[in-house]
Amino acid sequence: MKALALIPFALLTVVTAQQPSDITIKTRSTYGPHVNGAIETITFQVKGSRQRHVRRTEIGNTGSSFAFTTIAQCDMGQIIEINEATRLYAVEPVRSLVTLPAHAILARRPVEDTRAVVEVRTIDAVDTGERRAYGSLVARHVVTTITVEREDASRNLNEVRDGWYVDLPWPPCQKPGDTATFVALGMVVSTGDVVGSTGRVETRIKGRAKTGFPIEEHDRRPNGAASFERTTQLVEFSEVPLATSLFEIPEGYKPALQLPFGVGHDLSRPDTVWNRASAMWTLATSWTRQWQWPWLR
Repeated sequence: MKALALIPFALLTVVTAQQPSDITIKTRSTYGPHVNGAIETITFQVKGSRQRHVRRTEIGNTGSSFAFTTIAQCDMGQIIEINEATRLYAVEPVRSLVTLPAHAILARRPVEDTRAVVEVRTIDAVDTGERRAYGSLVARHVVTTITVEREDASRNLNEVRDGWYVDLPWPPCQKPGDTATFVALGMVVSTGDVVGSTGRVETRIKGRAKTGFPIEEHDRRPNGAASFERTTQLVEFSEVPLATSLFEIPEGYKPALQLPFGVGHDLSRPDTVWNRASAMWTLATSWTRQWQWPWLR
């Protein structure tokens, strides 16, 4: 399945990064009983050209939780990923989402696909015109609806995302006017495949209201076994000056394992000679098995 068929909500997000002063936004998302009451807390902080994003997830009634932190040092052109559980970190270069100006993206024609349409997705984002002030930020009220119509009408879906959004530099290190490559609002036909079918997905975009960073959001899909519900509420909003140390590698943390050929990091293991050798051995074994040598069958 192609990416355009996988991220319909992302199609509606145009990021305009207006750098506020120091700011902290903390939100908490709760999910319906189908995911055992999981709770996700996000803390997003901005200080000048640096951002800190902490996502903490509590797993239902098990009492277990995990957290993942991303620090964007845009002034240095790098992203720091942190695993609190292992006290490891990895540094990656900033990869801009922008490859073309917005007007060029919108002017691109969709790839021609002559297969029969077996699924129609209609996305409609409407700005209600309502506004709320949060310190120096102004949130806009946008309601996004998505309908999925399939050959088997019993598998149709209806989803509504009702939220309040502000302009913040997220994804990290985007400049004012930056538009993510996948915005592609001019594309009304995606070449995505439907699993088990020889047809294609047609995506129709109606309203194009800009969303942004969610301050509050209610996402619901009342479709029987495929039902889904998520409620995001604002827990904290502050413009109190933040410590510079929050946007640096935490003291005592060690580098995570650099995977072979620069394909990323393993944040579960430290970067040691033994772990590097182990990673190379695992990769070599995987390649060898793909050739299915007789003595490995």
